[in-house]
Amino acid sequence: MVSKGCMLDVYSYNILINGHCRPKRADEAQMLVKEMCDMEVVPDIVTYNTLMDDFCKMGRIQDAQNLFPQMQACGQLPNVQTYNILMDGLCKNQELPMALKLFQEMVDNKLDPNMVSYNILIEGLFIGGKVEYARDIFSGLSSKGLLPNVRTYNIMISGFCSSGLTTEAEMLLQEMKDKGCSPDGCIYNTIIRGFLQQQ
Repeated sequence: MVSKGCMLDVYSYNILINGHCRPKRADEAQMLVKEMCDMEVVPDIVTYNTLMDDFCKMGRIQDAQNLFPQMQACGQLPNVQTYNILMDGLCKNQELPMALKLFQEMVDNKLDPNMVSYNILIEGLFIGGKVEYARDIFSGLSSKGLLPNVRTYNIMISGFCSSGLTTEAEMLLQEMKDKGCSPDGCIYNTIIRGFLQQQ
């Protein structure tokens, strides 16, 4: 493209960056971001979200966090997906206090957390042993105009079973059915494992 005089734009670079991130070559993808800046092509929110997601999946949370101020310096404001990516990475790497702080920052910045945001937070709370807090957030979803989905119920049931609360898990399964949300095989498997662990 370049040899034929076609200039690469942000979309072209995003495709290249995404391709580099898939096989976990985030350092090379980051070099492409530097190249973009040298070519006076401004990285957009997709560029940063893609890089951040790959760093998080690789467990390189600090590198992902470093992108946060960098993107803001380039005039790109984080969106809900940006916050979700970073919160998920923090929760999965046992950095729950930082994830909670980030969640609050998202709310303070007038960004409405979506169901994905709450699923990430609830799962992180269970990982961090904060069962009561996870239960409270789940109970408050309807007041925020959000309906739990199969993923939400799966997280809750799995969290209850891991905490030895199989009776609560079974009650939640019934509530799920009553509300017209069909359980999948994963949920049944989780409850079966939970009961077997109680034997």
